[in-house]
Amino acid sequence: MPATCQPPHRYHSSATPTDTSTTHTHMPISQTNFPGIYISTQTSAREEPYKNQVESALEKIAAGSSGSALLEGLGAISARKNRKVTIAEIGAEARPNTTAALSASEVEKYKPRTFSDNQALAMERARKGKGCNAIVEWSPHSHIELNANGSPLRLGSNPEESFVVLAHELIHAQHLLAGTSRAYKGGDRYDETSEAGKEELRAVGVGKYEYRKTRQPSENSIRQEHGLPVRKKYKPHGM
Repeated sequence: MPATCQPPHRYHSSATPTDTSTTHTHMPISQTNFPGIYISTQTSAREEPYKNQVESALEKIAAGSSGSALLEGLGAISARKNRKVTIAEIGAEARPNTTAALSASEVEKYKPRTFSDNQALAMERARKGKGCNAIVEWSPHSHIELNANGSPLRLGSNPEESFVVLAHELIHAQHLLAGTSRAYKGGDRYDETSEAGKEELRAVGVGKYEYRKTRQPSENSIRQEHGLPVRKKYKPHGM
């Protein structure tokens, strides 16, 4: 299926798992007004505009109780585990994703010989309690377009709802920082019975992962706080 017909892709395997590098070459990171959350841009000229866009989206997320809990939780885990989330700028046509990342000090400490070794270390920490840094690639110009039944159709271009995409990715990021992610435990993310699929259901907040059952922030709890349609499934319509 073409990328434009898919909802945001997660855990892009070609992203370099370090705290300042992704699939793009980014400038050094700078901190946002939210503890534990940083931004990275491709040029220094984009730093201030993108930071403003990120902080505007974060403020929208924080306006609701579950969104505020998500950001407070990220800040608490960041402080407790000395971890951080870097939100990296991508183009409007690119698919958002969240990637496990080793910190620069961990790269220096463990000196992985290959890219595969580097990624394996980050993934192990993401799922076994130690936790790792997270890189979220996000555009302030894209949103998840749903049909009338709440199924995702494609990545749309409504900047007013781009904060929902960021919230979804930050939920994944929180799991990476905490070391509770299921994303790297195997399976197809579109298979709801697989570990990767359960990670997506948990982020969306459907089935047994609904906010009213878990009290854990989700994409849907944040949608509801802003009067937006609820997403009924992770898998794209027609799959």
